[in-house]
Amino acid sequence: MAAILFWRYYYKNSPISKSEMVRIGIYGALVIGLLWEFYELYLGMVFLSDGLAYVIDTTKDIIVDTSGAFLGSLYAIKLIKNNE
Repeated sequence: MAAILFWRYYYKNSPISKSEMVRIGIYGALVIGLLWEFYELYLGMVFLSDGLAYVIDTTKDIIVDTSGAFLGSLYAIKLIKNNE
């Protein structure tokens, strides 16, 4: 949702469709989620040597990030529609 609001703030004059808003929200969440996974590896919170446990944890995190981005995007669309 923050990615959509930042996008609308910086590109005020460019029209954006609902599907583009959802796409921006999902891409924004994926970027932040992947950066977080690298951060966890860098700080040693998780280890690649954990094998399947690491893969499952990372996969769950990315799925939750994506679904949250989708729902946040829908909410942002509703907020923007109500404010126009």
